[in-house]
Amino acid sequence: MRILITLIFLSLAILGNSQEVSPQSLVESARKEGKTFRPYALFTEENGSLRQYKGANEAFSEKKFFSTSPSRIRRLLDDAPKQFTLMVPGLKESLSLELVAIDLLSTDFQMMHASGVTTEENSNIQHFRGIVGKTPGSFAAVTVSESGIQGSIFTKETGMKVFGPMEETEGNPNIPHILYPADAFPNKEKLTCLTPEENRPYSPQELSRNTTLRTGPKCVNVYLEVDNDIFTDKGGTTNTTAFMTGWFNQVATLYANENINLRLSGLFLWDVPSPYSGSDYNMLTQFGAQRQSINGDIGQLVSYKGRGGIAWLNGVCASSTRFKLSFGSALKSFQNVPAFSWNVMVMAHELGHILGSQHTHACVWNGNSTALDGCAGVTEGGCALPPLPPNGGSIMSYCHNTSVGTKFGNGFGEQPGNVIRNRIASATCLQTCPPIDNSGTGTGSGSSNGTGTGTGGGSSSGNGTGSGSGTGSGSGTGTGSGSGSGSGTGGGSSGNGAGSGSGTGTGSGTIDSCRTIKLELTLDLFGTETTWQLKDSAQAVRLSGGPYLNKRNGQKINAQLCLLPGCYTLQIADNGGDGLCCNYGNGGFIISNVKDSVLSRSGSFTNNTVLNFCIPKTVSGGNGSGSGSGSGSGSGSGSGSGSGSGSGSGSGTPDSTCLFLDLIKNKVLTFAGTQDLGTVEIIENGKGAHLKANAWKKIIGNYVITSNTVVDFEYRSNLAPEIIGIGFDNDEEISANLSFQVGGYQRWGIQNHRSFNSLSTWQKVSIPVGKFYTGTFSKFIFICDEDKFNPPGDALFRNLRIHQGNCTAALPNKPVPLEEDIKETIYLYPNPGNGVFNIQMNGNFDDDIFLSLFSMLGNKVSDQLISKNDQYKTIPLSASNLNPGIYFYQWRSGQKTGKGKLDVISN
Repeated sequence: MRILITLIFLSLAILGNSQEVSPQSLVESARKEGKTFRPYALFTEENGSLRQYKGANEAFSEKKFFSTSPSRIRRLLDDAPKQFTLMVPGLKESLSLELVAIDLLSTDFQMMHASGVTTEENSNIQHFRGIVGKTPGSFAAVTVSESGIQGSIFTKETGMKVFGPMEETEGNPNIPHILYPADAFPNKEKLTCLTPEENRPYSPQELSRNTTLRTGPKCVNVYLEVDNDIFTDKGGTTNTTAFMTGWFNQVATLYANENINLRLSGLFLWDVPSPYSGSDYNMLTQFGAQRQSINGDIGQLVSYKGRGGIAWLNGVCASSTRFKLSFGSALKSFQNVPAFSWNVMVMAHELGHILGSQHTHACVWNGNSTALDGCAGVTEGGCALPPLPPNGGSIMSYCHNTSVGTKFGNGFGEQPGNVIRNRIASATCLQTCPPIDNSGTGTGSGSSNGTGTGTGGGSSSGNGTGSGSGTGSGSGTGTGSGSGSGSGTGGGSSGNGAGSGSGTGTGSGTIDSCRTIKLELTLDLFGTETTWQLKDSAQAVRLSGGPYLNKRNGQKINAQLCLLPGCYTLQIADNGGDGLCCNYGNGGFIISNVKDSVLSRSGSFTNNTVLNFCIPKTVSGGNGSGSGSGSGSGSGSGSGSGSGSGSGSGSGTPDSTCLFLDLIKNKVLTFAGTQDLGTVEIIENGKGAHLKANAWKKIIGNYVITSNTVVDFEYRSNLAPEIIGIGFDNDEEISANLSFQVGGYQRWGIQNHRSFNSLSTWQKVSIPVGKFYTGTFSKFIFICDEDKFNPPGDALFRNLRIHQGNCTAALPNKPVPLEEDIKETIYLYPNPGNGVFNIQMNGNFDDDIFLSLFSMLGNKVSDQLISKNDQYKTIPLSASNLNPGIYFYQWRSGQKTGKGKLDVISN
């Protein structure tokens, strides 16, 4: 079949056949098992008089305001009920929702950040599905997080209602919520469709119901990618995760009501600027180029960009990943109210195209190439235009643009629903949904073997036999070593024989790999004051966070990182000067290992505090065994034989052999075409490279990145460029998601190993690349990005090693002198800039620095004293509200002086 791309600007809905995975069946199964639905009263009705409600009160003709408290939510999350009853204030009367906890995530769910930060699954988000009381045909989806409670409620009598937290909570100790009809969002779009027509009618078999689905529907794993505009708007990882999983839960509930089982298998967050821009079509094609593989069967990129959605048609089990993808344009909040219903509609519709369904106004239905409805005003294929459906449209229709509207209770409708179900049933790449098992076990084993030889001699008359035994010790090789020997003796019955044996053995030894460390931050009332950085002993930043939203007192931010043995520092800053505890809440930071043993904690401080902890290194040797045998003969007729065997264990030191990359034998070439405008000089007899100006260089090879791959090197700079880094690639396009920034004053690429130290001295860094991505690459990349400054910046690299985590020898401790001397310099950036500037110092300053700023006419604008102790920090320029124009600055530190120019574009 020809795969077509489907571009849509639309809206959708869902239904209520109660089958195996439907919300109705979940509740009925729990009742049959005698489960108790404990009631939870989480909400208090509001009259809409608070400031947060003002705009929504005027914009929504039908709505209900209510609030909940962080402590009520916390109680429910701590209880983690398998089933419960939730009372929700309705437009006319309260609604009693009977809810059952569901496994929204697949067993191999992965959460990723574009920056490379890894976080654990957030257990503070729980998902439920159920029904409204005893109402037939009803269904509900609810997601609970510390940000609030969001969900959707459908009954045949009242249609679909959606509810969730308001965007702004500033000044309100509780969390305000709103409920409104799904089709009543004031700022909804009326969009048109640019879908290319396939015009291949569905066969009667495709349109009929497949009864085998009743016994075990297959599972469709969905990968979601979230653009940076949504991540920034929601305020970081925690709120974005709650928003996205709540959104997906409502979509998956619509599908579950059709006996279609969706699981969330991947959530990728763009916490740095993404490469996506332009029209819906551009967004999809860029998405396909960016993602060569996904952790899922189908995928969708969501963003505030674009005006609707676009998808490939029938992409399940496609040979190329790009045909499995779609794009959905989300709406921002309006009058402090998130566009819950619109976003659910767009995602459900786009996924429907990937799963095989065309629009309901396409001339492909009914077994006679006609359309199902006339909601689009035209048909796709030129067949007769049907009337509007009297009971409203379905998910794959355009009835949202008409007076009848899209009714979520109609679901996909019989024929589109059957097409999707049949496509899933016949998809050989899909599996039946497995039960979720959150337990984990691990086993380890070692093996050893040995060989031995023995000799013996004896003398007597007659016939005799001999036997012997021996003991020995074994050796571990690779990462541990030892030695062993064995000996044996033997005696004969009519003759005497003596035998001796010796044996040696080999075994496996291990050295610690990375250890998982968990970080838990509890916010106080003023999250915007809080930032933190986790650094290793080389002062490279491994993880960072903040600032956060205000009025999230008690909210927990969870993250984890796999750290190699060594010592680490967690730096926590509070720019309000009151720490995290205890004037404005009981906040704090806890660092623990996987066994929840606390390594360090803090909460009470003023502007900043430092937590130090270490991960010990342990080495164990392997076990070995040896055996020996011997035989002897005497002057008589007797003979004897002996054998010996030995076993033992030993401990040893790590293997210290490791080769540095020779940059003379491995030629350094230009990378990314016109992106590379700089130069490279090979230094230190091939052990290093000196990049100047805007230099992007590559070394061609076959680089297999496994989960154990590590890159070690040293770097420094005489004048810091915008970006210093390394990475891997397969083409001639620069890739932020494959590049690690280690220095420079701009932010680009994976940030976990970026250093904020002075770069004038050699910095050692060890990057566990395999913890961020794996695969085979043809290019290793050096980065010295510098587009603006004159003189240009530079970057020096040396002692580069690429290995599989078994290269434990330390990098050279004594820096190798370079030809040029390190000069102390000071520059201001961004330059040109718009009124807010920073000071960065390179070199080693022995005295405090005095900096003066002058206008073009020579009038002094400002003076600033910088402590020599702060020379490794980025310091804000004290001058503010500078008028546009050219300024000059001079600095003095002891006998050292310098000057520069500053270009102010605007203030």
